[in-house]
Amino acid sequence: MTWCKDGFWVHNDSGNDPFIMLMKMDGKIESIKEITSAPNYDWEDIATDTKGNIYIGDIGNNLNTRRTLQVYKIPNPSSTTSVRIPAEKIEFSYADQKLFPPKENRLVYDAEALLFFNDSIFIFNKNRTQPFDGFVRMYKVPAKAGSYEAHLADSLYLGGEAKELGWITGADISRDGKKVALLTHEKVWLFTDFKSSNFFKGRIGMMDLKHFSQKEAICFDDQNKIFIADELFENVLGGKLYQINME
Repeated sequence: MTWCKDGFWVHNDSGNDPFIMLMKMDGKIESIKEITSAPNYDWEDIATDTKGNIYIGDIGNNLNTRRTLQVYKIPNPSSTTSVRIPAEKIEFSYADQKLFPPKENRLVYDAEALLFFNDSIFIFNKNRTQPFDGFVRMYKVPAKAGSYEAHLADSLYLGGEAKELGWITGADISRDGKKVALLTHEKVWLFTDFKSSNFFKGRIGMMDLKHFSQKEAICFDDQNKIFIADELFENVLGGKLYQINME
């Protein structure tokens, strides 16, 4: 999920057709765009750059067996009336992954969260280590078409609680580039006062949402509000959009 002045651009999750949809605040779908040359193998997070280009992360890797992953870049979908938008492909592999899959204590190559900052894509892993080691790892690739190795840029220990509670499932950066938010199923980790892309070296805060659900989307708007969405589970839990006022 990523914010635009008309609402939110969202997608229909993995294994479905390669569509993104413009969703209004009331949940109604106003527009649907087909993304060409971008099969939806395991689409996860969406990010936006300062020009309105959108990056779709085909970065889901539950079993840690994918040898290459993709981020698809498309021009601002709000700027065209076309229902079909061609994508550029940013292909990458993890520079430090040698086994497919790795041993259980190295199951660090699944990801559901990314953001754009200073001409690069930053990818935050969904840590599946057994036993769970409590770290989030941040990888970096250029935000332009090509084939790359994603190198580990930084890591941070967020705690050794049960892995499902510690999984990072979404990310975003505020429009002014001064706040980064990482989402879990029940918390938001907030990073401020950082220099350049050293997000983990800044001030670290945590908001306990006091509510557990399959939250997998987070974004800022242009007024520093945070929006969170969760998936509908068995028509009982989730399927909602939440708002947090930062001021």
